[in-house]
Amino acid sequence: MPELNPAVVYYRKSIGDDHDVEKYVVTTYAERHGFDIKLEYVDDDISGQKKDRPDFTKLMNAIMSDELRGFTVLVRDQERLSRGSLADLEEWHLQTDAGGVKTISCEDGREIKDDEITGIRAVIARGAAKRTGALLKNRKRADAAAGKPPTSGRYRPYGYTKNWESIIEEEADILREAARRLLAGETLHAIAKDFTGRRVMMHTGNSLTLAALSRMLRKPERAGLRVLGDITAKGTWPAIFPEDTFNKIQRLLDKNDAWYPTNDGRRAARKHLLTTILYCQCGQKMVVGSQLKKLRKRTYRYYTYRCAGRAHGGCGKVVTSMDAVNDYVLGKAYLALKEYVPQVTEAPASDKTEELIAQCEAKILETRQAYNDNLVPLADWIAVSNAQREKIKELRKVQASKDAPLPLSDADALLADETPIAKKTATIRRLWPVIEVLPAKRKGAVFHPDRLKFPE
Repeated sequence: MPELNPAVVYYRKSIGDDHDVEKYVVTTYAERHGFDIKLEYVDDDISGQKKDRPDFTKLMNAIMSDELRGFTVLVRDQERLSRGSLADLEEWHLQTDAGGVKTISCEDGREIKDDEITGIRAVIARGAAKRTGALLKNRKRADAAAGKPPTSGRYRPYGYTKNWESIIEEEADILREAARRLLAGETLHAIAKDFTGRRVMMHTGNSLTLAALSRMLRKPERAGLRVLGDITAKGTWPAIFPEDTFNKIQRLLDKNDAWYPTNDGRRAARKHLLTTILYCQCGQKMVVGSQLKKLRKRTYRYYTYRCAGRAHGGCGKVVTSMDAVNDYVLGKAYLALKEYVPQVTEAPASDKTEELIAQCEAKILETRQAYNDNLVPLADWIAVSNAQREKIKELRKVQASKDAPLPLSDADALLADETPIAKKTATIRRLWPVIEVLPAKRKGAVFHPDRLKFPE
């Protein structure tokens, strides 16, 4: 009996693919052509456009460490390896060549190597992946417009059977009770605490926490609505509570947006306007603090921005009123937006971004040629190539940010209460990436604008 050739298999099951068919194609080819499959690498429900696939990474590491020298990698087709850029496939060729490993597509029996056919197929596969993505996106939007329910995933939705087909009254009564108590003035925290005390469990076996209850009450599907992006349609499945009740719940929950629940049910830190922009004069970020103050026999909480403190490498000496700083910076940003002139999209003559990108690309080509001439090892070529590609990516981001419009171009929107804090923060950061906070001249002094140092 002839000796069988050692082989490993790489399976990548895409969403919607039939893994049994993929396995049948590969194992049948191995039996007919005398391959002995020693090991299998499997990535489940992961797109070929992603590089960070767990078992694919393990396979690459095994090839680079010379563990598979003399082996053959069997795949159903070339697209199992990558549906991304040609650079990803090129990296695979370099590593398999250096590691003494062959790659075979079992569908057509072709060796996948660095040739024109492989390159053409890679371009076709990438185009097909983009078209498939667009088709799936359009299908989702069409289903949403028709009022079809979303896919329920691994677990059925709480209060419903699989795929939102019918209501489970016992669970629906819990949600209706929560909605009724919330609209009657009770806090969501108190309701969740009561449910925990009564040992009300979710269908997954977990407790019905504050975070879980908040998520479920915010789901429009429980009001019989299908929402996807800018599409809102009447659903074809039964609703647990009416649409007007759902809208009232959203208005109540939106009032508490400054505080939001974490996965374990605790209340997380508030979303503040300037925590990513303000820096103490010592170089440390300013964080949020609070103090209890008494005024006319009444105690209230007073919020501040303060230096992070010595534990984080700061001085811990600079503290200033949050409301006063927010109001002043918003007012200054409002005036700046009134006078703001959009940047010309054409890059100025002094912009050297394209020149730097060209230098990075030249470095990649130079190192690749050095590898082909056996002047540098494979590991060095890959390290240099990855580092230069990361630089190019960062330079592209910088270039795009220079030409991008401000998140808020309307000055009045900056002061509007309904404008999300994230957009206000992003706009201020574009105007002044860093604002330095200086210490007060004496303890207990009220905030003065001179304590803020804006970049020129």
